[in-house]
Amino acid sequence: MRQGRIKLFCLFLVFSMVLACFASCGQDRTSGETIEELLKAHGELTAPTFLLNNVSAMPGDQNVAVVVYVKNNPGIASIALTLSYDTDVLHLAGYEFNPQIGGQYVSYHPDVSVPKLVWLNWSENVDGDWVFATLYFDISKNAPQGTFPVSVTYNPDDVYNFAEENITFGIIGGSVAVK
Repeated sequence: MRQGRIKLFCLFLVFSMVLACFASCGQDRTSGETIEELLKAHGELTAPTFLLNNVSAMPGDQNVAVVVYVKNNPGIASIALTLSYDTDVLHLAGYEFNPQIGGQYVSYHPDVSVPKLVWLNWSENVDGDWVFATLYFDISKNAPQGTFPVSVTYNPDDVYNFAEENITFGIIGGSVAVK
């Protein structure tokens, strides 16, 4: 477990020094679920959960926003989530972390790494329900109609609290419905 944290720390340092954060620009051109609608659709959640919303888009749309929420968080100091989506239809154009949760973020460059969202807080746990990040996708101009899942996965050693105890989260993936 400690070795995983050391690797995560090293990853953080390397990416912090080498890669520049890229963020999307422009307007969010989607219609999608709010957190309230998402929670209503999934009923009462009591366990810690990462949730992604469902959105609609058209072929060629840009900056289609999919939000990653944290629900029932008992207190964590580290998150490293690997993104999963259909790269033939969706291109990750950028992302924004929620600056209100503090801590530090690791950027990735799409040409050299697997899309991953990494956040660390070196001073304390952050608890409660909040938006973790907003992902911005460009939709292929030749995208077929259909629903394309967007989800996250994580290594159990990559989500933990300040005492370095792993915290287990469920995952409810989202999607982009191309009309």
